[in-house]
Amino acid sequence: MSHDQTAGTQPQGTVRDGILQIARTPLGLASLVLPFCLLIYFFGFHGYFEKGHGATVIKWLTLSWNKGNELEHAWLVPPMIAYLVFAQRKDILKAPFAPSNRFGIALLLFAGFLFLASVRTLQPRLAVGALPLFVLAIVCYHVGTSSAKSLAVPLGLIYFTVPVPGLTQATNGLQLIATSIAFHISRLFGVALTQSGNQLSSASDKWGFDVAEGCSGLRSLLALTLVAAVYAFMTQKKPLKGLIVFASSVPLAIVANAIRVATIIILAEYVSPKFAGGIYHDWAGFLFFLAVGLSGLLLVDKIVNLSSTKVETRQIRSDDR
Repeated sequence: MSHDQTAGTQPQGTVRDGILQIARTPLGLASLVLPFCLLIYFFGFHGYFEKGHGATVIKWLTLSWNKGNELEHAWLVPPMIAYLVFAQRKDILKAPFAPSNRFGIALLLFAGFLFLASVRTLQPRLAVGALPLFVLAIVCYHVGTSSAKSLAVPLGLIYFTVPVPGLTQATNGLQLIATSIAFHISRLFGVALTQSGNQLSSASDKWGFDVAEGCSGLRSLLALTLVAAVYAFMTQKKPLKGLIVFASSVPLAIVANAIRVATIIILAEYVSPKFAGGIYHDWAGFLFFLAVGLSGLLLVDKIVNLSSTKVETRQIRSDDR
């Protein structure tokens, strides 16, 4: 018996009620459990990509979470997804039960196309991209688009864990930006230096630094955009404000990295080149990620919600009168 909700039909009960109703029969219970079991098998146990890092999709993906791909932070994404889903469990289960069979099947076919294309072309990235779509298709089919929308952003975090070919090598623009900003900041602090491409050198040959690919700020950029996505999802009710908070992570990461490079130059000039290029260089990235990146997100959050705060304050004062 189909549980589709056609146009004009009012949804009956909540998602919790609908799931319990479907699970009453063995066939209904199988329709809920079997799709997820198939996903676990095809993504976690069945091998396709012999020429990749590993045979299965999940193995290939997790093996790519390394320093070489600037994806060491990707190990935090699965717990983040689990937490966000768990935090929304009440809203998801209280959403109206309105199964969307047609949309669910359409999304399932598209995800299936990506998966087959991935297997045929030996491109596991396409399979990873299809995984959240498979889950959303199952949710849409069984309980409706309302719950699927609540899961879209948490499941979409998986895209932050996919290695992009040539991304590290394509950071020359970030290197130049970080070098130029650091050059001008250092001059403001009285440091006499010269710039040649990505190289910064003391005018007295006291020290010299090369802003290499690892200093481009790519790691901070990838990590901060991930944090910004989670923060915007948890704190912003309006999509536009969430998008602004998320987009601000890019300039914040660039500025944080440029200031980090500038402080290395300043310490090398006035304190010790060995200390600046050694211990401080290794720890400064994390410090400025916290000081500039995360505090910058909080500041942007305050700015985009400044008008709503004023309206709320005025309303409270009016009520007091």
